[in-house]
Amino acid sequence: MEIYNRLIPFVQKRSDLILFCLCMATILPYFLTCWYIHPYFDDYFFSDQISAKGKYSFITYFYTHWSGRYSEEILMALFNIKITTTNIQYFLFGVFILTVVYASFYYLVNVLLKGIVTLSSRILIALVAFTFYLVCLPELFTSFYWNCSSYYQLCLALLLLNGALIIGYFKKPGSRTKKIILLLLNIFIAGFSEITVFTFGLLYFAIVLYQYFTNGNHLRFWLLILLLFWSCAILNIAAPGNLIRMKAANPDNGFLFSAGRAAYDLIIFHIEYTFLRTPYLFFLLICIPWIISFLRSNSPALNIFNVNPYFSVIVTLLIFYIHHALTIYGAGYSLLGRVFNFSVLLFWIAIVYNFFVILKYFSVNINTDQALLPPFAVKPLLITVVFMFGFSENNRLLWGDLFRKLPAFNKQMHQRYALIESAIQNHQAEVAVPPIKAVPKLYLFREEDHCGNSYFVNEEKYLRETGSYFNISVKLSDRIVANEDRIQKR
Repeated sequence: MEIYNRLIPFVQKRSDLILFCLCMATILPYFLTCWYIHPYFDDYFFSDQISAKGKYSFITYFYTHWSGRYSEEILMALFNIKITTTNIQYFLFGVFILTVVYASFYYLVNVLLKGIVTLSSRILIALVAFTFYLVCLPELFTSFYWNCSSYYQLCLALLLLNGALIIGYFKKPGSRTKKIILLLLNIFIAGFSEITVFTFGLLYFAIVLYQYFTNGNHLRFWLLILLLFWSCAILNIAAPGNLIRMKAANPDNGFLFSAGRAAYDLIIFHIEYTFLRTPYLFFLLICIPWIISFLRSNSPALNIFNVNPYFSVIVTLLIFYIHHALTIYGAGYSLLGRVFNFSVLLFWIAIVYNFFVILKYFSVNINTDQALLPPFAVKPLLITVVFMFGFSENNRLLWGDLFRKLPAFNKQMHQRYALIESAIQNHQAEVAVPPIKAVPKLYLFREEDHCGNSYFVNEEKYLRETGSYFNISVKLSDRIVANEDRIQKR
């Protein structure tokens, strides 16, 4: 009892420091794993194309032959990593992506809560949100550890930045410079994936509608953004490359099937995953005392919650329904992997937004001592939740690979690079490399060979991509030996 009486005051006094240390310990493996990022499949292809064609020709070629996502192509060309016998650039880029995503979380929190809580509290709130995002991600590999796929996270960071600028505009319209930045950023955002286009396209349309019917003061500005955004979006959607890609995908799902399946997937993928597979609801409930304090403040940021909740909820469900409908009808499969990671964070943010809208609209007057939790209990419970984050599935996966597989995998990959480099220097037309035996669980894209071995970097397609980049034929030494033995037996 005496220990308990001493522990509680200590936790209350040092709660921010404890929470900060727990968050840093939780996200540590995500940064450590960046040391073991290596080029994978399309990384070779895109790097080869950018080097061969040049940045401008690469962008124009892929826009006209494969995808209208001009912003993704610009980012890939600008951040192209030249593949060498070291992976240091991949490590730095992985750390850069993680840091940029956290910075976007912080900027959003800073715009929303500046003037209400201290700088250290804003940093901590952003860190807790960022930690929650990492530990609850449905799929890790394609988010941060596959280079050409991690551009979705850069896109996500820009979307959060855009959201912060929108909040800033509602707080205070600001200078002409801020308006120009917002307009330019939306030109860039319109060049990302179709899901991004329809998310913000519908969002701006909803804002314009609401401004019109409520006689809003900024209707002309939002109408300008809407027209500019959709003008750029048409350049994306109607690009020649998109038509070619659609034909290559050849989806055979009918409209009625896609409409019904999209509703089912919205329930299973977003709603069921969020509320049954993550502690999201519990996380939200324990923060109610803080939410009430925020809604009682006189912050201009509260202007963004002056919306009819029925309208807000309908727009939210429509946006995320379209996420699924577009994927099923246009590509022929459900929303998975990197795209679902991207979509689910937007869904989590939308839930928080609608929760605030409902409380504000109905003028829910709950005293903090009438809330589910008294204010003094919030931080200890948050500390407990964040402590449990360290034992999440994602963290167990990363720590397990860091201690068991990734160091050996890294060593074997560098040995492979050394063999390829030596063969190139000796002007060989072909090089035999041993198969990678250490298979990290993090790397999801694996196929079993004819012997039942799961060699994800030993597949013929991967070796062809590697050989094409280095301009040398790459074969597996064990398969070459096996072929020679088979010939001798004949």
